[in-house]
Amino acid sequence: MKHLPENDTIAAISTPIGAGGIGIVRISGPNSSEILNKFFNNGARTVANPRKMVLGWVVDNGGLRVDQALVVFMPAPRTYTGQDVAEIQAHGGPMPLQKILETVISAGARPAAPGEFTYRAFLNGKIDLSQAEAVAEVIQAKTAQALAAAQSRLAGRLAEQIDLIRQELIAVLAQVEAAVDFPDEDLEILSEHDLARRLEDRAMSPLKNLLAQARTGLLLQDGAVVVLAGKPNVGKSSLLNALLHEDRAIVTEVPGTTRDLIEEWLDLDGLPVRLVDTAGLRPVTDVVEEQGVSRAVARAARADLVLFLIDGSEPLTDEDHQARGFLSEKPILPVINKIDLSRHPALRPDLLFPPENWLAISALTGQGLDSLCQAVRQSLLQGDSGPDSTAILPNLRQQLDLGAALAATEAAASALKNGRPPELAAVDLREAAYHLDEITGQAASDEVLNQIFSTFCIGK
Repeated sequence: MKHLPENDTIAAISTPIGAGGIGIVRISGPNSSEILNKFFNNGARTVANPRKMVLGWVVDNGGLRVDQALVVFMPAPRTYTGQDVAEIQAHGGPMPLQKILETVISAGARPAAPGEFTYRAFLNGKIDLSQAEAVAEVIQAKTAQALAAAQSRLAGRLAEQIDLIRQELIAVLAQVEAAVDFPDEDLEILSEHDLARRLEDRAMSPLKNLLAQARTGLLLQDGAVVVLAGKPNVGKSSLLNALLHEDRAIVTEVPGTTRDLIEEWLDLDGLPVRLVDTAGLRPVTDVVEEQGVSRAVARAARADLVLFLIDGSEPLTDEDHQARGFLSEKPILPVINKIDLSRHPALRPDLLFPPENWLAISALTGQGLDSLCQAVRQSLLQGDSGPDSTAILPNLRQQLDLGAALAATEAAASALKNGRPPELAAVDLREAAYHLDEITGQAASDEVLNQIFSTFCIGK
């Protein structure tokens, strides 16, 4: 990362803010053992017995006890960062941990930047860049499937696939360059047609397979936004509460109760979904409700999916049509709510959406909610069944590099098949390899590294 000395000894609190039974302060760098001896009364014993927890007291510069703690010293290179590392397990309150961190810093460490421990692991060859990104994604995973996808990349499975594809690109590049540099030599070089076929089978095909899984990977990592919309009093807040299995939103008989956005995460069979309850969509003159409607319209415009609700116990009204008019052409699942009540004989939902598109539910009794959840999931995954346990799901940055690598490989294969100068194919093959190297970090720029590691929490 920019302007950060790599041989400093750094320290940070590595557990979340708040009260808990245990909190951890982490130290990494060449002076870890020296600093440990300054603030821990059993520092010498700890350093002499690496990888074993030692009980003692953290003491400040004046010899005053800060907190009792278990401390472990782990010498390089068999550590997370590849450097000497010490970890202090103390009482997990904000005050003791902050006092310990201040004591460690006064003993010679400097505060770590966000992601600096993982950045040092990357620099020291403990992990590649795709694994470093997976560290943050494991921490931020919102569902079991999102966690499994991140752990797959953390284990290096994406890097393994990238390495295999890169080997094929380099193998073909070597033959192309040999043909260019030694045209008169009796070398065993595959024909241009055979080289193009090898690229198609061993590089382009696996690249396409990885890209095919990328959208699901983005949904698992970032989650999907699903907005509940409709005129007032059609049951949007009731549906939010029913899906969350808690009374998150206020529900009354008074139209317009919800005036602001209410957002909560829902685990939809492994797919993280951010449910957004919105103000009822209708023309209003009240200033507060007008802001609520504006926010609802704006949020729906950025949603991955909109659930448009109507009340099945009454006929469509002008407000239903007006509410529909507020929505942009986003993917919409129309929903008839309140089917626990008698359906109004004059109800004509087909005036808003085709009759085969409607789902029928009761947010009050739960009837139809399973079918609704299945329909939401299928719509978000665009008919895909979702990732299996063997899926490798690239994130957005990796997806862009994979797409660029595929385009360059396709250009190289086309040049070979169509008899264009082999030098052109060589340029395209080098470009494809470069984009793969950006994924693993062998060719990543400082700007890319700064962008990735700045998203980490301090202490990781």
